[in-house]
Amino acid sequence: MTNEASPLIDAAHIADLVALDQGRGAMFAQFVDLFLSNVEDRIARLHDHARLADAPALADAAHALRGAAGNVGATAFADLCGGIESAAKVRDLEAAAAAISVLEMGYEATRMALVAAVTQAARGA
Repeated sequence: MTNEASPLIDAAHIADLVALDQGRGAMFAQFVDLFLSNVEDRIARLHDHARLADAPALADAAHALRGAAGNVGATAFADLCGGIESAAKVRDLEAAAAAISVLEMGYEATRMALVAAVTQAARGA
């Protein structure tokens, strides 16, 4: 692991997703909409699992959210989820809770970056 921060979104991955429907971006927009429609509930579940000290459930929930974020190209968000998952696997619930707070604070920037990418894809840029 390096000390460098991951880019907020992975432009190359997003370009691949946009290309799935000949560059129209409609499929990518659907993927992003699905991700954004339930991410706040998923973050709330992370908080719940941490509060209940349910490390296995926290690791599983973080793993699932990491995959969903990675699928839409939300690289930094996915990396933070990976950190939560790792902390939960070693039962470091204090570190996991701190990482959940960072994840939650960074969500709006991730949401805005994904929405901008959807807008850009829709314009054919």
